[in-house]
Amino acid sequence: MIGVVLTGGKSERFGTDKAFVELDGKFLYQRQAELLSEFCDKLFISCNNSQESMLNGYDLIIDELEAQGPLQGLVQVFQQHESDCMVLACDLPQIQSTDLDQVRRQSEGYDLTIALSKSGREQPLCSIWKTKAREAAITYYQSGGRKMMTLLNQPSIQVGKVELADDALLNLNFSEDLNKLKG
Repeated sequence: MIGVVLTGGKSERFGTDKAFVELDGKFLYQRQAELLSEFCDKLFISCNNSQESMLNGYDLIIDELEAQGPLQGLVQVFQQHESDCMVLACDLPQIQSTDLDQVRRQSEGYDLTIALSKSGREQPLCSIWKTKAREAAITYYQSGGRKMMTLLNQPSIQVGKVELADDALLNLNFSEDLNKLKG
């Protein structure tokens, strides 16, 4: 299985590139890369053009188009690699190794396995994508689809949902979210 850290977002609401925000002495993308490396044979960073020079030491998959959303980054990965894929967004800093292991262990029998908060919020950027889901994502994207949540509802893929604690799926959308986290 390969691992992919998604870093290519614009971070407009946050005000600065979230991938390079430091938390406990590490950039957010580094924290996620370390977590994924526990479960994956090969690791990639999906990034935008402006991030390329700052991500030394990693295998990169650079967005062909700017500001097309996370699905575009995933589709590029899926087109280049046919392996099962564990995906983790850089802006989910509360995710722990035990959470990823739970997603991995419960992925058997599903085309796509995503994290689900106890409050019911789906998080497709903490997930495992297998062949049928990867193919559905490529087809959906090539037909003009861009909304991840619409893709999740495709009848052709069986989606498993793994419940994780709400705080594990805290998404850093605003700088205030990081301030709360740092306490």
